[in-house]
Amino acid sequence: MKNAFLLCFSLCAAAASVGCGVSVTTSTTNPDTYEGYLKAVNQLSCEAGERCCGTTCSTSNDMNFLKTSTRTLEFISQGLLRYDPAAAAECLAWQSQRLSVCDKPSFQLPKQPTACGKVTVPNTQAGGMCDTTIGNCVAETLCRSGTCIAIPTVGQACSTTFFPPCISTAYCDIVGGNVCRALPGGGQNCAMSNQCATGFYCDSMTRLCTPNGQSGQACSGTSKPCDTAAGLICLSNSTCGLPQPDGSPCTSPDHCQSARCSGLTTGSTCQPQLSPTTLRHQLCGLR
Repeated sequence: MKNAFLLCFSLCAAAASVGCGVSVTTSTTNPDTYEGYLKAVNQLSCEAGERCCGTTCSTSNDMNFLKTSTRTLEFISQGLLRYDPAAAAECLAWQSQRLSVCDKPSFQLPKQPTACGKVTVPNTQAGGMCDTTIGNCVAETLCRSGTCIAIPTVGQACSTTFFPPCISTAYCDIVGGNVCRALPGGGQNCAMSNQCATGFYCDSMTRLCTPNGQSGQACSGTSKPCDTAAGLICLSNSTCGLPQPDGSPCTSPDHCQSARCSGLTTGSTCQPQLSPTTLRHQLCGLR
C-alpha cells in the first residue's frame, strides 16, 4: 500500500515555504475524516513553517493542497479504501512532536510510527477495481490491470515469474511441483535463509528455523540476523543491540545514534555530528 502520509508530508513541507492552511491556531488532533486529516497535517506544517522559517500562512492554499489527494478521497467515498481515525490521531501526535523544536538535530527527532502507513487501509477484495498508485487491494491480493487479484495460497499452484508467487506466509516450492507451502516456523526444517516464517532465519549449520537475535545475543550479518522489528542491529562486537551513544565502539555509522562513526575498523568510536541537520534546515531549505 502506498503511504499516503509520506506524500502528504512532502507536499506540506513544500507548502510551508509559500504559506498554507489557515491562520496559525491549535491544530485538530483527532479528525473524523481523511479530508480533515489532510487539513490537520497541512496546518501542522504551516505552523512549523511560520515558527521556524518566519513564513506567513495563507488562507487560500487548502483547496489546492487537497486536489493532490482527490483520487484517494474518491476511493474512500466508494468504499474501496478505508480511513482509520485512530491511526491518523497517532500519526498527527507524532508529527506535532516532531515539528515542535526547530533546532533539534534530525537524528534526534522521534521516529515515524507504523500508524502513519495505516491512515488509509485497503478495503477492496479480489475482483474489485484498484489503482496501483492508491494501494486499495486487501492483504494477500494485488492490483493487476485495474483489478485486485488473489495471490496463490497454501496448496495452490505457483510460479516464480508471478510476484509475489505465494501469500506472505508461504513460499513457492519449485522442487516439489511448483506449489505454495507454508513457511516453516521455529525448530522446523528449512532449506534457504529466507525460507522461514517472520521473526526466524534458517540456521546454516542446523538447517532449522531459529528466532532472530534479541538484545545481547550473538549475531553475524544476514546469516544470523537480529530482531529488526525491535530496532536491533548487529553491533561491532557481534551482538544484537540498539544504535549506541557517542563514545561507543563502532565499525559502521549504523552502529551509532548520531549515524557517525570515526572509522570502519576495530577501535573506531561513535562521534557527535559535526554540524547536524535540524528541523529548521529541513523546513526552510537551509544548508
